[in-house]
Amino acid sequence: MPLLQVDPKLLDAANAFRKNPAAGLPPLLAAAGAPHDVQLLVTPLGELKNEQQPELSAKLLDAAGKTATTQLGWEWSAQADASLSLSIAPMLDAEENRQLGIAPADGHVVMSYGAALSLSAGLSGQQSIGAWGQASANLSAGTDARLWWYVQAENRASVVDAAADAARYWLLPNDLEGLLRLAPDPMFWGLRLDLKAQLTAGLSVGAKAGWTAWTYGLDGARAGVGLSVGMDARLQLQHQGGMRLHVRPEQRGGAWGLKLELETLDAHDERFGVTLSAGLDLRALAASAERALRAGWPALDAGRLSALTQPGTALGAQLGELLRAKLANPELEQLALLLFGQRALPDVERQLVDRLTAPLVDALDNASQQLASQSADAVQLASDWMERLLGKAAGDTLLGKPSVAKVANAALKAASSALAAELKKLDGEIQAAQAKVKAGASDALDKLLAPLGAFGARLNEELAKLDQNPVSTAIAKALQAYNDARAGLLAALSEAKKARLGITLSEQVQRSRNVSLAFEGWFGPNGDRAAAQRLYQALCSGRIGLLGELVDAASAGGCFELGSGWLSETSKLVDSESALLSLFGRDFSSSRVSLIGMRFKADLWGHLSAADANVDIEAVTKNQWLQRSVALGVYVSLAQRDGQAELSLSLKGAYAARGKATTKAFVQHVVDDYAALLGARTHRDVGLLLNPPVAPENAKAYWRDLVLTLPVALNAPAWRRFEALDPAQVQACFLAHGLDCLDQYYAGMAGFSHTSPSAVLKELADENFKGGGSQQARMLAYLGLYRPGHVSARNPDLDAANRVGIAVQSGTWTDGSRRLSVFHRFAAVLRCARTLHAAGPRLRAILLAEPMQGPPAAFRAGIEPLLMEIRDALEAVAVASETMSGIGIGTFDEGMTWAFNTFILAMANLIGQLPPGFLLMAAGPGDAQPVPLLLS
Repeated sequence: MPLLQVDPKLLDAANAFRKNPAAGLPPLLAAAGAPHDVQLLVTPLGELKNEQQPELSAKLLDAAGKTATTQLGWEWSAQADASLSLSIAPMLDAEENRQLGIAPADGHVVMSYGAALSLSAGLSGQQSIGAWGQASANLSAGTDARLWWYVQAENRASVVDAAADAARYWLLPNDLEGLLRLAPDPMFWGLRLDLKAQLTAGLSVGAKAGWTAWTYGLDGARAGVGLSVGMDARLQLQHQGGMRLHVRPEQRGGAWGLKLELETLDAHDERFGVTLSAGLDLRALAASAERALRAGWPALDAGRLSALTQPGTALGAQLGELLRAKLANPELEQLALLLFGQRALPDVERQLVDRLTAPLVDALDNASQQLASQSADAVQLASDWMERLLGKAAGDTLLGKPSVAKVANAALKAASSALAAELKKLDGEIQAAQAKVKAGASDALDKLLAPLGAFGARLNEELAKLDQNPVSTAIAKALQAYNDARAGLLAALSEAKKARLGITLSEQVQRSRNVSLAFEGWFGPNGDRAAAQRLYQALCSGRIGLLGELVDAASAGGCFELGSGWLSETSKLVDSESALLSLFGRDFSSSRVSLIGMRFKADLWGHLSAADANVDIEAVTKNQWLQRSVALGVYVSLAQRDGQAELSLSLKGAYAARGKATTKAFVQHVVDDYAALLGARTHRDVGLLLNPPVAPENAKAYWRDLVLTLPVALNAPAWRRFEALDPAQVQACFLAHGLDCLDQYYAGMAGFSHTSPSAVLKELADENFKGGGSQQARMLAYLGLYRPGHVSARNPDLDAANRVGIAVQSGTWTDGSRRLSVFHRFAAVLRCARTLHAAGPRLRAILLAEPMQGPPAAFRAGIEPLLMEIRDALEAVAVASETMSGIGIGTFDEGMTWAFNTFILAMANLIGQLPPGFLLMAAGPGDAQPVPLLLS
């Protein structure tokens, strides 16, 4: 059975309407289920009020179908929908007539008759990949076409009569000769077609697996640590097409022809994304923490250990019985009356015990240190309990009354006696435990945390600072150390339990391209009919391409006049990468987004009239203390000036830093480092320049919300100055500033602890190019040995290491791996300078080549590889952080990176940017304008 089926009654009614529109319209509407008022259908159009104008629609097809099957292990489902309808719209109003270029004759109105066709189909499937993943696919297609005819009718005609007379004007848009024959007819006002189509395909694969990769025993037992990994990949393709065609009669030179207006769009969109994740589950570790602490500490009875560390909680359970043993019933009744306003009846006994217990538990737990040091006073504790019980102000008032004082004193005496007895027992427990603790508990925590390695060191940072020898003087310190260790370790594990540990890596790529055609012209009834047909059918086909030859042939044949016509194309390539590390409840993230955009406009012969392109890079490093970002963009523009094509380039960008770790010292550090590289003067105290609030809390908020920025800009004249420089001068300038920045950033750090990057680079250059030219030439030649691309210090390129003479070991953090990564990045910075310096001439060779002719797609294909080179070049200098993995783990006072500093310092030097270099500025909350932080 087919997916779609049509009601035979509708087909019969439609056939009858086609043969006799006047008689067939009511049966067709009835068969289609269209509501209508028959009286309105026979009322003259001129007598209809606006609210009475009928809007009728007859659905000739309205069907849907679904099916499902299993093939090759995939579960597939399919669906299809289709609809076809005819409609009669209300009479057009004055505004609609104006927009469509319609001017009905006196005593007439223009009616709109429409046909709409909608088709859609979809296919989707899914399949399991073992027990850990699933793949899914989908495909969908749809089209929507709407065609309107505009036909004039007399006011005295009814809707039925008007529709019957209009049927002969319902020609298809591609019937040029038939429409030309209708053009002189005053009743015909043209037609309009809107066509949309879409095709979408998608594929996704998701997988996740988890296991206990390794275990260890914190408490002598096995405590599992769960590892999990996940992957999600998605691919989506989409193709959209659209056409809007308007054809209407127009008289020129005494001849009636057709004015055609056309807009056509063809759009492609491709998206690909992949996300990788890994996690570490510490719930089992957190659950074993208490057991591990007790096992690692000297053997003490578990119940008494709780009494030693939480005496109030331990005594609270016994308090009721202790007080009953010490207080007579009349005194209990008086105490109940004092606290609850009634005597100690059975239904208030539990409330009495709770009311008495809570303040004593608080009093004892708050005195845990005095209890552990055997310096607690039972009478003072009982007094503290009474004060918490009654409240100080109320207690002073109540105790002034003899009856209340008698009861209170009795309770106080009973509590003191009970506490004295318990404290004596507690002292005995302390004495008994002292020998065990002194026997070797001082290093219990070290033994406990040692098996955890780096994780244990991380936990140790979370613990309160402990006495180096907690048992050297007294049991009190040992118990206090236990309390501190217990609280600190559990807090750290609890934090890890909530956040867990995880890393997520993601990359998303999107490529889109839109091509459009805009056309306006007039087709006449005379001249070369074959040439007119070729051009007209090419336009109706929706094909987007160079139509100049067809236009020339039709114009030469005397059958066509061109109004306007142009082709345009826009394209966009977006590539985004991100990394997120969640560590003990803190997120460290980095992201990089690149965008390549292009826009072209040409006439129907392919003569390029305008073009724009941009390459943008933004890198962001963010954690809970500070956010740093670097953005750089190169912009290309081609415009016609006085008949001459002119191509210009410019550059824009900025560095920005903000966050709660932004302090006066941090800003001063960034300013001083930048000024030192520039050789510029800076204010000794940036606080005097920025004038933050005096109050400490307000000042802290000011620095937290302050934004430190360094805008970078080369306008078109500045770029032309840069472009005119000798390439050797550009390389020498970048090399000199790069060495200064490297020495400032890395001197004394790993890889250069007893030397400097510039000294190491000179040694390597001399070893590889002995006696070859100047020192500068040898260094440039040496850096030229590095191939394009970046390298991570934690995963060095061994081939590059052998080629450039640096000894490294794979997967290890050594001086060699640090040097390799630094000099590889330096080589990329110099390559960036070469690429940007040559970009202008290379772009002009493509876009201004004679003849400047071709479809926009040809120009796009010509410059896209060069724009990708510019993108890769900018990535080498648009670096937000040089810390571990580039996600801000390491130093939290990092300023601008050496690669970005090298770029902006060299550019400022080469183009003579003033005041010295690009200006570092800061904007605090409420500042109307950013404040310059350097002195010119």
